[in-house]
Amino acid sequence: MRAQFPGSTLADIYDPLTGPSALMQAYHVLDRAIDAAYIAAEKTPAA
Repeated sequence: MRAQFPGSTLADIYDPLTGPSALMQAYHVLDRAIDAAYIAAEKTPAA
């Protein structure tokens, strides 16, 4: 991802308010997947 924005600093790229929309969308998808995994783990009885 960083190579797509050679003139940007890491702070620019990862800023949640002004960062690239593609990266922000990927983070949202990842967040939902992690949330789903934790919810599934909480519903699984302990062995």
